Amino acid sequence: MRRLGGTILVLLSYYLAFHPTMSDAKVVDRIIAIVNDDVITLGDLNKLVIDRARELETSYNLSPKEAREKAESERQDLLQQMIDQLILVYEARRRKITVTESEIQEYLNAIKSQAGITSDEEFVKELRKQGYTLRGYRDEVRKRIMADKLLTQELAGKTEVSDEEVEKFYREHMDQLKSASKEKIHLRHIFIKLPFSDDEKRKAFEKATEAYKGLSSGEKFESVARNYSDSKQIRLGSFKAQELQMLNPGIYSAALKLKVGEFSKPIESPTGYHIIRLDSRSGDELEISDIFIAYKLSPQQQKAVNRKVEEVIRRIRAGEDFGELARRFSDDEATREKGGDLGVKSLDELDPLIRGKVEKLKAGEVSDPVWTPFGVHIFKVESRTIGTLSDYEREQIRNFLKEKKFQGEKRKFIDKLKKRMFVRVMSDLSSG
Repeated sequence: MRRLGGTILVLLSYYLAFHPTMSDAKVVDRIIAIVNDDVITLGDLNKLVIDRARELETSYNLSPKEAREKAESERQDLLQQMIDQLILVYEARRRKITVTESEIQEYLNAIKSQAGITSDEEFVKELRKQGYTLRGYRDEVRKRIMADKLLTQELAGKTEVSDEEVEKFYREHMDQLKSASKEKIHLRHIFIKLPFSDDEKRKAFEKATEAYKGLSSGEKFESVARNYSDSKQIRLGSFKAQELQMLNPGIYSAALKLKVGEFSKPIESPTGYHIIRLDSRSGDELEISDIFIAYKLSPQQQKAVNRKVEEVIRRIRAGEDFGELARRFSDDEATREKGGDLGVKSLDELDPLIRGKVEKLKAGEVSDPVWTPFGVHIFKVESRTIGTLSDYEREQIRNFLKEKKFQGEKRKFIDKLKKRMFVRVMSDLSSG
């Protein structure tokens, strides 16, 4: 019989909730679960609990004691994850579900990107720290993809959520969704992108590199910021980890690697380069300072942007249709063909700079040009309403209901498969 090991690779935990790994042949464990011809030992489960505690401590900033207690409380659930995964892989093999090498590589690339790993050598090094070989890890990724394909195949069409279900949930939980009672604003915009040249991007990179060398040689962050940063504020702000991941994945990935007081290498963004310092970490909240070296426009490029903005404003004031102007002039590919339609937003969802320009506008009014590091926005308020869901709130509810359906259907499917397999769980799961 094969032995199944288990670990959660903390660095890659956003992608893999369960990983088998190599077991230590020198350790004699008692068996705590059997799935067909596979066994799970107490050592496997203990390893998974330890790694879960490490994940909680690293990703959620729990104290070692809190992390251990939380992980121990999940012992039964972690074992169930291991059993479920084995059941799904057995069924995927029975159905002859295959996985290509390119699919495995795509999966690994996504993991490396999420973890901020830039080279294969660094990836292999991290795997070895967790007791993996690259070959063994690829095999476990193959199993994970097989299981995912099986679930996709089996649950297709069973997890869709209708607009009616979203509205029903909203009505039933309206008292808990306080944001839904706030005013919503339906916006359109015309976006004119700033045309940064390759030469300007090169200059910004060279300046960022100089700033980084200064920090590396021992200069104070505040001093380097005064000499190099194009932002008046050094403090970038305080962010929830998930919020920062959505706002700027590059800064988020860099921040995860930093200890309090450490600074990053230059991070490229659409508007320039950032060098960040992690000032504090409390729970999942990160406080960050930033040296920002912005891309610059040449005088000719600046004049071209000004002319385009002025022409759009002139046409709006002359009474031309805003949606048609967006289709003609906007550089925002996501909304251009929809006449610049940004959907219904809560004012709280808007960038503070944008909110300040549109929150006092009445329905039908158009803002002055709003200059941002990315480009120039011109907004139109289509309508203002109270007591409705914003597009973001609606999507959040839809995703919640979809995940709830998925977990329910997955549980039913696995329980059905379980009846056709030999599965036995021993009663004592204590750490020994």
